[in-house]
Amino acid sequence: MTRTLIVALALTALALAGCSGGESEETKVQKAAMAFFGDNPNVFLPPLNSDFECGIQRGKAPEQGATPYPDTHGTCRWDVVRQGDSWQATFSESWACSDFSLEKSGYASCSGAQGSHAWEWSVDQDLKVVPIKDSGNYAPDMPQ
Repeated sequence: MTRTLIVALALTALALAGCSGGESEETKVQKAAMAFFGDNPNVFLPPLNSDFECGIQRGKAPEQGATPYPDTHGTCRWDVVRQGDSWQATFSESWACSDFSLEKSGYASCSGAQGSHAWEWSVDQDLKVVPIKDSGNYAPDMPQ
């Protein structure tokens, strides 16, 4: 009797897990924004709303392929927040200015201890991504 009860509970747990609907809305929004940004969310899906260590590729736009420069060690973060009928996705990265500092017109100077840059997008219910803004220092992964 106990064994039958355990098997029944296990099967119920599996059935309920299958009904969870898979990915959360936040994860779907993050994946859409990552793809728009040029990253492949199927290769690496970073944690949401939490800092993580990252290697920031230097001197390239996503469509440019490999770069001859070494990665810049940094801290990155993906945030997704609901705003009415849509979502706001933000990707931010920070790094030591001693590791990377390039002066570019229109960007803040990276002369302190740390530089940072953030990109923001609006993502609608159909996962259409529209850039809102980017701000901060000239980032290592921007075209040089």
